[in-house]
Amino acid sequence: MKKSLCLLVAIAVMVSCTLNAFAYAPVGDGKVYTKPDKSSPLKADSGVDDSHTSWEFKSPTGFYYTVIPDATVDDGNGEKQYFVISNTYYGKIPGYASLTERESWIFDPEINGGYAHWLNNEFLNGETAEGHDNFTGNSLDDGIVDYLCAHDWYVEGYGPSANGNENIDKKYHYDYYANAKVALLSTVEFMNYGKYMKQSLKFADGKAVPSNLNFSCLLRSFATLGGSNEASWIKRYVQSSGNTGNCGTFYCGIRPCFYVSEKYFKENRLTEYGDYITTIIKENNTRDSLKELGYSNDEINAICTDATLTLDSVTVSGDGVVDSELSVSFVYSDGVEEKCDTSAAIIKWYSASSENGEYTQISGADTDTYMITATDSGKYIKASVIPVSLDGSYGIEKISDNAVKAKGNINAVVPTTLTSTGEFTSNNGRVSPQRAENEFVYNGDDGEYAYSLLDVTEKDGENAFLIYSNDNYGDASTVSEIFHTNNTFNPDDKTNIAHWLNNEFLNGEGSAQNGNKSTFDRVAAEYALVNDWYVEGNGKGNDVNYKTTSVTQNDYTATCKIALLSYSEYVKYQGKIGYKATSSIASAGDRVLLRSPNTNTFLAMKFYGSGSGNVSHQNVANELNSDGSVNKEYSFVCTTNPVVIRPVLYVGLDYFKNVKLTKVGDNVKKAIRENISKNELVGLYTEEELVNLLGYSSDVSEVSDAVVYGVAAAGETLNINYDETTLPENADVTVSWYVANYDGEVGTKDGEGVRYTIPASYAGKYITVHFDVTDSISGDKLKSEKIYVGKVKGAQNVSAVCTVSDDKKVSFTIKNNSGDNTKKARVIIAPFDENNVMLDIQSEIYNLSSTVTDEISINEVANAAFYRILIINAQDNSPLYAMKLR
Repeated sequence: MKKSLCLLVAIAVMVSCTLNAFAYAPVGDGKVYTKPDKSSPLKADSGVDDSHTSWEFKSPTGFYYTVIPDATVDDGNGEKQYFVISNTYYGKIPGYASLTERESWIFDPEINGGYAHWLNNEFLNGETAEGHDNFTGNSLDDGIVDYLCAHDWYVEGYGPSANGNENIDKKYHYDYYANAKVALLSTVEFMNYGKYMKQSLKFADGKAVPSNLNFSCLLRSFATLGGSNEASWIKRYVQSSGNTGNCGTFYCGIRPCFYVSEKYFKENRLTEYGDYITTIIKENNTRDSLKELGYSNDEINAICTDATLTLDSVTVSGDGVVDSELSVSFVYSDGVEEKCDTSAAIIKWYSASSENGEYTQISGADTDTYMITATDSGKYIKASVIPVSLDGSYGIEKISDNAVKAKGNINAVVPTTLTSTGEFTSNNGRVSPQRAENEFVYNGDDGEYAYSLLDVTEKDGENAFLIYSNDNYGDASTVSEIFHTNNTFNPDDKTNIAHWLNNEFLNGEGSAQNGNKSTFDRVAAEYALVNDWYVEGNGKGNDVNYKTTSVTQNDYTATCKIALLSYSEYVKYQGKIGYKATSSIASAGDRVLLRSPNTNTFLAMKFYGSGSGNVSHQNVANELNSDGSVNKEYSFVCTTNPVVIRPVLYVGLDYFKNVKLTKVGDNVKKAIRENISKNELVGLYTEEELVNLLGYSSDVSEVSDAVVYGVAAAGETLNINYDETTLPENADVTVSWYVANYDGEVGTKDGEGVRYTIPASYAGKYITVHFDVTDSISGDKLKSEKIYVGKVKGAQNVSAVCTVSDDKKVSFTIKNNSGDNTKKARVIIAPFDENNVMLDIQSEIYNLSSTVTDEISINEVANAAFYRILIINAQDNSPLYAMKLR
């Protein structure tokens, strides 16, 4: 726009500071800026600092800018324009000019040859300028040009001395507006906006400007063309000090500024941006538009954050056992839940090696439950939750207030007393050549595999079976991966036999030699359970060199599925093992590697001779110094009688429910019959095999299911009821009650018997009952049933419990703890026929002014197949107790 600059027309307006006389329209709402305060105009502490990164961003084309939050305007049509200062340095120009040249150096884009004209023409159009020194790529960022907006830039001037009035510029008085797209900062802007600006600049190609080129930068503010300021007609600011001053003969850098349309942030993906820029991106975009621009999911989540969406607490529940689940629960802050899509909350799981250590996100874990794996054992696990609003905005991530430590799922075999060095050399027992009562054989598609059952251990309400391979898998010295075992049994060390066993070997890869088997039983591998295997050592003082997580100098646990026997396990189970000459290099029994190390010598890992029963040192890979470093390297040196691998593992009950055995020793039969009912194996075995191979009785009857009656509430009593007529004469019935901290957890046994009173403190816990029936003569498991009762409620105001006296009488107790003595209860008994049709009804009302205990006789009704007993609250008919009889 053309400016009306004629003094004859505008002098009165300019003198009165009524600035609307200029011809070009101001931006925004039509108001112009207030005339700047020019007190102390030549020196100001601006606060320019390189720590001001919140307002900086990097453009897709590689240029850096700062957005000034105080200067955002509206163009009057609802479009925002952001004030942007370039953090790119475009070279330097001389600040001095002769008196006759000064008019061309005033900031005026209409003066051809002036720097304001150059900025809004050649520079704006991508052309470089002659006469600029020490610049690199001094054309404007072509990716931002189309988004620049014209603006009325206030150009303040500073008047002459009292005796210099005759030298006031002919064209301008003290201040004016210049309409342009690209400008330089004014003195007032620099003083006001320095607190957002970066001090160190870059060249246009992104390289940092050397400190000796970080010159003062030119301002668009000017002094008058004469008087006392005659030699200092243009302003500058000094980046190092943050002060403004007169330019004089200084060389001044170019650091342009401009207004940028909001469309820039809607149509360009920024590669780097500070916190304030994040708010600009968010206010100009949706989640979908950000995705279309190419922002990653993590970036979108960070941008679309609503700080008002918060959580009060996040809690992880579970016992931490490997192969079990952890669950996460969370509570929204007041007033937040109704603004959120509760089903869309973002969940992440993290793990760390120590409770207060650095937590790393677990890849792929993003649901409200997490299945603990063997690799998690020993680590601490947390979860975090991010609330999500109904419009898709993300809230503040909160990590759980607690951590759960992951651990193996079977109790480790821990010797009561660690053995001494002398006791390590031999034991008093001998391995028998035959232990048929403990042996069993599986003959599958991949061949025949033989095992010995060493022990049955209960853990978390289930039995785990410790089985030991009666096959050997070759000479340990031929497994190249384990030459350097470093004196330990450590599945975390890739050079260790424990790692080989639980990876290559477990996955069916065989590399050992001289064994009767090369690859491990795939079915046993499927049912193998993770265990914390106790590894006792026998070193002394500083000679002990274990894995870094050792519990003490002399012992630690190794968490994995497949292990070798330890020394203490060998001593404990040697009467069940049996030796077997299964290799081509041993005639009187194999020498079998143990997982127990000996640390005061490089003769480190133990082995036992299955023919002699003696325990000795094995020569392994490394001789270690006291600090754990390698002194000498060795290979296995037992060349005439090598040491073989016979793995040991725990399998779950499902192994014996799904694997058909071809040979079963008496002790194994007994363990199977004690844990699995005959009916559970029908289909896997024939009736003849169940009787002749496994020893089940041929006339086992089907035991009816049990039913739990009562209310699962604190202080209440639960009953379990079953049809005794379906029990054989020699049946043993065991009823065990388990309490757990969360739904799905087996929990710990808390009582036995058909009646169980829930402690008052158990509100919020979970109850399960195990109903087991065994034939006391044959040992057959006739029934093994687990009944989930439910979550324990708080203490009830009115409650009832029944006890069956015989098949004709029922005793009951009704309690009233409400404090309302007018309450009443009704006891109802109704017979039903075999088609579940009610035949009759009898009932009685009881006043509950105090606890009522009574016995009611059942009226016999013809054709009645069973009776239902119901106790209800007479006021609202809510059930207090229900059971079925007969």
